[in-house]
Amino acid sequence: MVRRTGVLVTGGLLVLASGCALISGVSELGIEDGSTTVPENDAEPVRQATDGPQTFAADPDDARSAEDASHASDAKSENDGAADAESSDASEDAGSDAGSNPGGCTTKSTSAKTPSTVTTGGSGNAWSSLANVKAQDDVGATAAGCCSGDDSETLFTTGFGFAIPAAAEIRGVTVAIRAKASSQASDKQVKLAVAGAAAGNDLEYASYTTSFVTRTYGGATNTWGLSLTPSIVNAAGFGVALRTSKPAFQSGTAEIDVVTVTVHYCE
Repeated sequence: MVRRTGVLVTGGLLVLASGCALISGVSELGIEDGSTTVPENDAEPVRQATDGPQTFAADPDDARSAEDASHASDAKSENDGAADAESSDASEDAGSDAGSNPGGCTTKSTSAKTPSTVTTGGSGNAWSSLANVKAQDDVGATAAGCCSGDDSETLFTTGFGFAIPAAAEIRGVTVAIRAKASSQASDKQVKLAVAGAAAGNDLEYASYTTSFVTRTYGGATNTWGLSLTPSIVNAAGFGVALRTSKPAFQSGTAEIDVVTVTVHYCE
């Protein structure tokens, strides 16, 4: 007679019993003297139980699959990191481009131009030798005053010959006036001339010295309170309208050597 050992699995515990037995609802695993037998209920063959924990060989295919998945995950992380870095660089470049080119255009400036036309208008002490204002040569147009606090006529310098592109945006205008006086004299008015008439903010501020000094008015971001366009500054009537003044009871002569204009624009 063959001795059989029954292995009963119940409630998560192993129960060993000698002899042959079947318990209803539970499969009995038959193990015959170290060999493999098939239980009476036609279950798959089961290897003989041994003392101590059992070990199982890992499936090589499963190991390779896990390794490949790990590599794929690492590669994706590296690619994602590179993409994030490129996105960050692009954002910084965009920010940098917007801060260096306001409005998305390039700021340019013309050369400092001299007038081709010099005229006078209004009341006051008359100007003489007007053509001397067209170039810097330390010989200027003059306006003499005597006794009372007289102001000069308005001296208009126009015809600067600008050719700003029609699509450009005017950002500012810089005016430079080289002047002196034989005694006390100063600015009375310094405005832009538009279509041959004084216009915009009055930026006068200077007192003249007895030697020629060049003083600037306006600037690269100063439009003198006007909405300037290329067609306005390109016109023959665009330029500068200035007047001089002297204190009361002081005689003397104001002299203007040259007036230049620089236009700053964006395109």
